[in-house]
Amino acid sequence: MPDLATVAAFSSTTMLLLLLPGPTVLFVVSRTVQLGLRPGLVGALGVECGTLLHAGAATVGLSALVARSDTTFTLVKYAGVAYLVCLGWRQLRSNDHGAEKSSARSSTSAGASFIQGLVVEVLNPKTALFFLAFLPQFVDPLAGRVTLQIGILGGLFVALALAVDASFAVLASGIGRHLTGSMRARRVDQASGLILFGLAAVAVGA
Repeated sequence: MPDLATVAAFSSTTMLLLLLPGPTVLFVVSRTVQLGLRPGLVGALGVECGTLLHAGAATVGLSALVARSDTTFTLVKYAGVAYLVCLGWRQLRSNDHGAEKSSARSSTSAGASFIQGLVVEVLNPKTALFFLAFLPQFVDPLAGRVTLQIGILGGLFVALALAVDASFAVLASGIGRHLTGSMRARRVDQASGLILFGLAAVAVGA
């Protein structure tokens, strides 16, 4: 088990990293501004479920296989890029901003946001590499089972990430409430699409 000093150091370092806006924050903010607070929060939950899968993979060593295989890494990376491009294209082409479709949109947007967040994060091999590089710095072989320590720290990272992403969603919902009307909603769709294209470009260049 990690001791309290290790947990405190890990938590503070993790919070500093999470508070720097990155692709996950941009995704959650764009979902929230476009669809509302509930879909934004559910999207954040989807992202962190994907992060939890990466943490589990790191715990059992599967991430090391991806890290050592250039072909596997490249395939996963560009699958994620393609998915982001598809999401961005759908947003730019979206006509779903009329009042007559608001009920259907409300009933489906949360579930779609969860799936999108989950897929975006699962197809992000950089998260796997992050866990491989970051978690071992806080693991002490003399403190007990290494696998248990990595699992605990990975779970703590996911919990902190969910709290940060949810906070950004709450802040973004205040912006979304001021963007009402079909024209403004259309602009939100366009902005969300451009953000997703930007995330894809960042992933390609990374």
